[in-house]
Amino acid sequence: MAGTMTNDEIMSEFESLFGGNEPDEEETTEEEVEETETEAEETAEEEEETSEETPDESEEEEEQEAPEQKETKQSKQNHAFAEQRLQIKENDKFIRSLGKLIGFDDKASIDDIKDKVKEVLIAKEARDNNISVELAKRLDRAEEVIQENEQIKLEKKVTGDFSELIDKHNLD
Repeated sequence: MAGTMTNDEIMSEFESLFGGNEPDEEETTEEEVEETETEAEETAEEEEETSEETPDESEEEEEQEAPEQKETKQSKQNHAFAEQRLQIKENDKFIRSLGKLIGFDDKASIDDIKDKVKEVLIAKEARDNNISVELAKRLDRAEEVIQENEQIKLEKKVTGDFSELIDKHNLD
């Protein structure tokens, strides 16, 4: 199929296929990142507060160093999850903007939009290669099946190698 394209290149390609103007996209601000991180940290703090017990004095001394490490690890996780949520939100906005460009309304499912985009791309590829759309669809499905089979083979190999390693070293 096609190589890796940037969002701008994809939007440009769709404009050429469907015509129309690109809808305004909201950019994610640093403030939104911090807001999401703050929410995640507050949730983590609330969970810690509800699960705290009164420790002995000897345990208190040991835990004075541990919370700093735990908080650092927790804050890194919170930051990573916040970034993932923002990336998902941006991808969702992008897909919905493509959907609007194609003619879908705001309530259309992401899967419906993806299916329509894939249909259009296959039709374009068929035109570019001077083949029928049906043949292009069959080729696309064949490529998907080949990839699925390769993934299954890889998983079986990894599982087999892992089992062999366990048996070889008498591991549990």
